[in-house]
Amino acid sequence: MQLDAPAREQTKMQPEQSDVGGLLDEALRVLTATPGVTGGLVATSDGLPLAVRLRPDHDRDGLAAAAASVGRLVSKAIAELGRGDFQLAALDTDRLRLIIAPLSLGYLLAVAEADANLGVIAAELANAAKAAERAAAAISGDDLTEPETELTALGGRL
Repeated sequence: MQLDAPAREQTKMQPEQSDVGGLLDEALRVLTATPGVTGGLVATSDGLPLAVRLRPDHDRDGLAAAAASVGRLVSKAIAELGRGDFQLAALDTDRLRLIIAPLSLGYLLAVAEADANLGVIAAELANAAKAAERAAAAISGDDLTEPETELTALGGRL
């Protein structure tokens, strides 16, 4: 039996919560497979971890809170400058690099070695952010159409 378009639309099933978690986990799995990346997480804008893939010596709650705090500060500073939208923030120390990207549901964080290639990580972070946005759209039931940003226009390359 052939279903017409409206009937097909009605038969679409919303993903289960575990399916959404699986989408986030898969995005983090791919991100953390990037050379130099030692961990990653998705945090809410309040700093609560939603999906985590970190080494045991990384503080998941502390990193989730840091991602949200830094993300909010960077977003506010860029908005006050009126020079575009926050796309990526990198914080470097002599021992590690934190890379943060905004999401509709919070922030995506990659933890990397200090000498890791930021361009490669930025590309994979952009891909992981797209996957996380698809998961967020699945939660809300929204049809996700991605606006083109400078980062996506470059294919995630810096």
